[in-house]
Amino acid sequence: MSQPALLLRDVGFAYPGKPPALRHVTLTVPRRNISVVMGPNGSGKTTLLRIAAGLTAPQQGEATTGDGTPATLAMRRGRIGYIPQHLGIIRSASVMENVLLGGLRESGLLSLFGVQPREVRDRAEAALDLVRLREKAQQPAKNLSGGERQRVAIARTLVQKPDVVIADELIASLDAVHQHAIMEIARDLRKQGTSLLMALHQIDVALANADQVVFLVRGGLSNPRRPQDMTPEEARFALTA
Repeated sequence: MSQPALLLRDVGFAYPGKPPALRHVTLTVPRRNISVVMGPNGSGKTTLLRIAAGLTAPQQGEATTGDGTPATLAMRRGRIGYIPQHLGIIRSASVMENVLLGGLRESGLLSLFGVQPREVRDRAEAALDLVRLREKAQQPAKNLSGGERQRVAIARTLVQKPDVVIADELIASLDAVHQHAIMEIARDLRKQGTSLLMALHQIDVALANADQVVFLVRGGLSNPRRPQDMTPEEARFALTA
């Protein structure tokens, strides 16, 4: 059996003065897999994703890649890519300039002078091809639609060459057409060998695109379910259990 992409084991986390956001959370994200976390607002989804990405340290348990590398180290090495809910796009910069930021770990000080290694620029161009934005590479990001800015954020992350992409509510503000476009890119990434862990609110989108769905309610995580094994009504019930 191949190693999973990500492992969370017995993870717990609480903010001061509040009930635990996560209680004994265990989750396996297989390779070449789209895993979706669903839950009500304030249920701890963002905290879970940040711990999985190595950006927040768990107060209990551990988050690692399948080979045992701590998530914090995997993030620093570029093996985990994280797309926050608010994207972090620089609106005054061009699409290409935003995407090239994904190569900062390799470009280092050269990037301050506008110099990028050829390999980084090649990956940026390939990433823009994948998200179907190559023709807008030189446009300012402020001129893009919401769906296009989401695609820029994906391309920026792909320049890292991550094994895993973690995305927090990537389609929350998009209409159905743009939601479908983003999830089509997610499926393309899975075909190329990337694993994805996503927080979503849209039950129909999750059931149509995920390989496994887990529900986070009151700090506890359900066992993974295959979308084909549940109905939208069962998913809605799980979110209010």
